[in-house]
Amino acid sequence: MEELKKRILSGQIKMYFVKENRLAIYGKTYEVRNELKELGAEWNHQRKRLEMDEEEFKKLDTEIIDKVFEEREKQREANIENISQLLLSGELKAFLNKSDNYIIYGKVKSITKDLVNVGFNFSNNNYAIKREDFERLFSNEVKEVVNEYNKNNQSENTEKIIYEEELQEEEEVEC
Repeated sequence: MEELKKRILSGQIKMYFVKENRLAIYGKTYEVRNELKELGAEWNHQRKRLEMDEEEFKKLDTEIIDKVFEEREKQREANIENISQLLLSGELKAFLNKSDNYIIYGKVKSITKDLVNVGFNFSNNNYAIKREDFERLFSNEVKEVVNEYNKNNQSENTEKIIYEEELQEEEEVEC
């Protein structure tokens, strides 16, 4: 267990949550594969990676658990920063829908892991996050840009509806 612990703490082996209750294990695992197997790690043939259930993970040394969560938080902060920059630059757009969720639009394929790691859920072919979560995670600057965009977009839609109604009224008068 000492060699495995040393490798995880030094960053040679990394463990990431890939689902709510499942971790993937990457890095220099070959020499410690037996230790990992004894601790509950198993090979996922479909994904071609080592994985471990959260229940088995919770049984590991507290230093290892702390290191994994520390790395997870660092990655999450980096993901929030990346998404923030994309929203500020306009490469991504976030629209507030009727369900009070922000839906992300734009080139999201390259950042799907970032979105999931931050808390966006994939549903109905879109990534969405609850309004309160979005507002808790992102800076005031990002929220201002997103809110301004939503306000402008909403007024454009309202103007379009009013214009279409005026056209219908004009057509009715001409008939």
